[in-house]
Amino acid sequence: MSNQDLNEHFNTKDENNHKSIGIYCTVSSDELQLALKTLSIAAKSKFVTDIIILITDIDEFDSNAISFDLFRENTEKINIFNGNYGYGYETSIQDGGYDQISARNDALRIIYSKKVDWIMQHDADDIYDLDFYEKVCLACSKQQAIMTECYTLNSFSTYVVNGKLLKNIYGQTLLNPHIRIWKRELALEFKKSRITPSFYVNETRHCGVEFPDGMKFIIIKKPSHYHLHRLLNKRHSSILDKGETHEIKLNDDIKEHLKTILP
Repeated sequence: MSNQDLNEHFNTKDENNHKSIGIYCTVSSDELQLALKTLSIAAKSKFVTDIIILITDIDEFDSNAISFDLFRENTEKINIFNGNYGYGYETSIQDGGYDQISARNDALRIIYSKKVDWIMQHDADDIYDLDFYEKVCLACSKQQAIMTECYTLNSFSTYVVNGKLLKNIYGQTLLNPHIRIWKRELALEFKKSRITPSFYVNETRHCGVEFPDGMKFIIIKKPSHYHLHRLLNKRHSSILDKGETHEIKLNDDIKEHLKTILP
């Protein structure tokens, strides 16, 4: 694990060449510990070789104050960076609000400098089945991106379905579908949403990447991507309670790991 200045990093080269996944995560300082806990699952996979965390609201960071016990022998996979990109989605960039686009694109620049095949966005409150990373590298090599359904857990054995989370894509009804992983060769970057300025004072909210026409991608419907927003009782969690609850069978390793994450 190392804590590095962004400019210093961009002047170095990674000569390793792996059939692998590089993960980036932008996170505020108050969610850093949560990100470390969820990313420690990904670090167990031999197909994940690089994990970048960019803390977005501090100018200085003391890595000695952080415990990496959950990573055990995988601490060499993780690098932590920091920068001050403002704070808060309810404040304009001009008044010091969080510049999500700049933060995410700086994190992407770092992970793109690694010799990995796949780039993966990871939020602090997301977890994935451990075998998902293997499936990406061994079964999806002909694809350029992967879409997964995202299951919002409300217990160790149930998830919630709100009507707003259901989307119809290519004739399939999908639960909160996301493309969070794509081939490094696409060199995607985040851009401002066309509709955000009409609704929010912070124009970087709900930013996204623009995927090229004709991109080859696969939809994985088997549960593998889980959102912890409701379990952690985060902002707007009560809205999800209006949905229907369904049973789900989580892998034992996911359930054991959740015990270390939840308060």
